[in-house]
Amino acid sequence: MKKIVMLCCVLFVLMPFQAFAHSKMTESIPVDNETVSESPERISLKYNTSISSVSTFTLVNENGEEQTVDNIAVNDNELSGDVAAELANGTYTVQWNIIGADGHAIEGTSTFTVQATELAPTDAANDTEQDTATAEPDAEPSVEPSIEPTPEATAQASSDNSSDVATEDNQADTSKSSFMWPYVVIGILIIAAVVFAMRKRK
Repeated sequence: MKKIVMLCCVLFVLMPFQAFAHSKMTESIPVDNETVSESPERISLKYNTSISSVSTFTLVNENGEEQTVDNIAVNDNELSGDVAAELANGTYTVQWNIIGADGHAIEGTSTFTVQATELAPTDAANDTEQDTATAEPDAEPSVEPSIEPTPEATAQASSDNSSDVATEDNQADTSKSSFMWPYVVIGILIIAAVVFAMRKRK
């Protein structure tokens, strides 16, 4: 009877320590029941004790569809993985299964909601109008003004033309005179020779 009482006392004393040895999640990123404004790139779960390397988790959306998570790994008391693709708006559940420090298999869940801010149609229209307003206008082709000749300029041009014509005529006369002079000299010489020959005959 005494042995049974003593055994009961030992079990009663050990029960709190056995319960304390069970692993439980103490921290998560995203935080449980948190609403985030953008899709998380990484999921991290931390526990109060070290966990086995065979521990893992899955990520599912509100329709129960599993999302791809890469590089799931255990580092002491942390279980983490990288979200492969950007998550759409909605509620997601992290379903984790671990082997605790006491060797017991434990499972649990953590949820979060993605609610990314989307650009409203009105804001998009305003941005388009602002971009159009700030755009530089197309350069208009420049038209050079036409300058009409004044009467003075016309008279001056006529005078210049007359001078040019007179100069050309003078040059032509000079050229003709220069061309005729050798013939004149030769003619004079011929006449002088004839006169000299006639006088010599007499």
